[in-house]
Amino acid sequence: EETGQLDDTVIVFTSDNGFFHGEHRLAFQKYHLYEPSVHVPLVIRGGAFPKQGRVTQLAGNVDLAPTIYALAGVSPSVTVDGIDLAALATGDDPAPGRALLLENDSAGGRVHAEAIHTGRYVLIEHETGELELYDLQKDPEQLTNLAGDPAAASLLANLQQRLAGLKECSGDTCRAGQP
Repeated sequence: EETGQLDDTVIVFTSDNGFFHGEHRLAFQKYHLYEPSVHVPLVIRGGAFPKQGRVTQLAGNVDLAPTIYALAGVSPSVTVDGIDLAALATGDDPAPGRALLLENDSAGGRVHAEAIHTGRYVLIEHETGELELYDLQKDPEQLTNLAGDPAAASLLANLQQRLAGLKECSGDTCRAGQP
């Protein structure tokens, strides 16, 4: 601050995953698509980001590269997934209704589960075919699986369709007009 360098510096603080401390009967683990593992901090200071504020829209690690490119004032040489988060910080939402694709894979790269996270709902599809559907607004601890509930059938079908679209999209098709 004394030298003025902080005025031309952007600080990004995040984590690659959360950690379980007994939730879902999982201790000392991190490789599951439940909130304790996927809901991690993201703090950005500097550039277009206001000194104080909180954004509630979804953001993912996939958004870090486009955000850093934009803050640096350069264009990537290839199309990248994700969005520039600076717009969210200034009150604009470049992707309303956006959902994130979450994946759980092994060190060998084999996907064990995939999920769509809309902010309110999470649908997890396991490689076994098992489905888990949670309403985070009513059930933030993810204790009541709605996947078998007939009242949630249309929601389940909609999220399955959107998840299938997210699995196949890349670049611009993942940014706007999400499936």
